[in-house]
Amino acid sequence: MAAAPEEVIGLSPDSGTITLRVNLVSKHENTRKRLGPEFSLSSDQAGTYEQFLDGLKNNFDTLDGQFDMKALLPQEGLTPIKSQEDWLMAQLAVAAEEWMNGQLQVVVEVQAAQG
Repeated sequence: MAAAPEEVIGLSPDSGTITLRVNLVSKHENTRKRLGPEFSLSSDQAGTYEQFLDGLKNNFDTLDGQFDMKALLPQEGLTPIKSQEDWLMAQLAVAAEEWMNGQLQVVVEVQAAQG
């Protein structure tokens, strides 16, 4: 049986609290525009992918469910987040890098309205 991702990295999600800094942006072609102020959640509030999605919907009541989410990771840069495994790996990657100060930058992209 394969080891869980946190065992491979040698960390566990409760090895420290990560601050999630979230920005909602509209995307039109290659341009992005922020749709509101950045908001923060702790990994205690959004440790799972589903908890994060709930927090996202609570903070952005206009979010209709059609969006792409990316996290800024230390080695990979902006990386798509589409599952619980992606979400856990992003938190563990940030926890493993001292210079990131326990902060995970998350960008949520929605398509700009046409017209």
